[in-house]
Amino acid sequence: MNIRKLIGEATAYDKKQQLEVKRPKSWLKSVSAFANGEGGTLVFGINDDDQVVGLADAESDAERISEEIKTKLDPIPAINLEFKEVKAKKLLRELYEYYNEHIDALPENYFNRIWGMDEPVNIVVCDYIAGMSDQYVVHKFEEIFVPRSWTYKE
Repeated sequence: MNIRKLIGEATAYDKKQQLEVKRPKSWLKSVSAFANGEGGTLVFGINDDDQVVGLADAESDAERISEEIKTKLDPIPAINLEFKEVKAKKLLRELYEYYNEHIDALPENYFNRIWGMDEPVNIVVCDYIAGMSDQYVVHKFEEIFVPRSWTYKE
C-alpha cells in the first residue's frame, strides 16, 4: 500500500489522524460504507495536512478497531488490518534503541557527555542521531544491522 496514493479525499479510502476511542462512530461509518460498496481503505495516522503522524500504540489500536467492528457492525465485514511503518522512522527507532543499549558505540564526545557530564543516555543518543544526515543514518544502520558477506584474503 503506497501511503501517497491514499492521501486525500475519495470514496475508495478515508484517513484519520488517530483512533477516536470515545467516538468510534466517526470511523465505523467509513468501515460500513466500504463494506456496503466496493471496499476501501481506512488509514489511521494521517493528519489533515496529509502528513504521516503515526499512532502511539498501533497494536493496541488495531485490537480496539477489530473489537469495535465485531461488536458494532452486523453482519461483521471481512477486514484486513495492516501495519505500515515509515521506513525512516523504523531506521531511527532501531538506531535509537541500539545506541541506548550500546553507549560504548557512540563517538567519544557523545560517550563523554554521559560519563563525564552525567547527561541522560536517551538525550545524548537523541542529540547524536538528530545530527546525522539522511545518508549517514542509512550508512550507520547498514553498518550495524546488515550482515556482510565473508571474503577470503590470500
